[in-house]
Amino acid sequence: MTFVAFLKRSLATAKIAVQRELEYRSNFVIDTLLQPSIVMVVEVLVWASVLSYSPKNVLGGFSQAHYISYALWGAFFSRIAANWMYEIFMSRDIETGSVNSILLRPISFFEYYLFQFMGYKFLCMASSFVVPISLFFLYPGTTQFSRLPLAIALCILHLCFTYFLSFSIVSLGFFLHKNRSLTTLKNISLWIFTGELFPLDLLPQSIKAIFIGLPFASGVYIPVAYLTGRVDISTVYQGFFSVSMGILVFSFSGWWLWRKGREIYTGIAA
Repeated sequence: MTFVAFLKRSLATAKIAVQRELEYRSNFVIDTLLQPSIVMVVEVLVWASVLSYSPKNVLGGFSQAHYISYALWGAFFSRIAANWMYEIFMSRDIETGSVNSILLRPISFFEYYLFQFMGYKFLCMASSFVVPISLFFLYPGTTQFSRLPLAIALCILHLCFTYFLSFSIVSLGFFLHKNRSLTTLKNISLWIFTGELFPLDLLPQSIKAIFIGLPFASGVYIPVAYLTGRVDISTVYQGFFSVSMGILVFSFSGWWLWRKGREIYTGIAA
């Protein structure tokens, strides 16, 4: 009975996010389709231009088709992996004291935003992948569609990691009061660490393995590289392991920061 109540509560919370996003349909279309499509076009043009100056249109051992495929999929995986909006919502609740009203509900602050976040992300995932999948049915390129389920599974696990990371940053708000700059710093860092800016296998050999071994690479680089044939399944398994370790680290840090922060929280603005 407890599990059923938990499931109903979780689904109801996820439904809040879905209804909120679909309430403003034009904004939803821009956010999930138009924005990543523009990024995709820019990325394709950039890599096509870069490869045109390379001998035989090859860079780092991969052809222009590989880079175009990476750019097409990377734009959409990066949109799914991002978590700045809900991190801002959560930080604002702590800054303004609105967290007090959430603490009185029959659901924890952690769960309240986790299931909203997941509901929103699954909606984005279902909508955003329409464009790259449609394009590759017209132009197969180097995409191996048989690998898509495992790539999506890694992306979903990375979403959990992203939320735990965000929860840890948000919990610092109890101590710093204003932690928006940390969110900005994190987003800029992830632009590089996830492989959204460029494929991580272009990094120098001395640091490439480190970047790919970090859990952040599982947000964009590893699933996209696996889809486009840049890496094999062993790298995906490595991604599952590193993300799982990252979840353990940030789940503990988030729990500790939240517990300590609640002890000193005054909720002055409530």
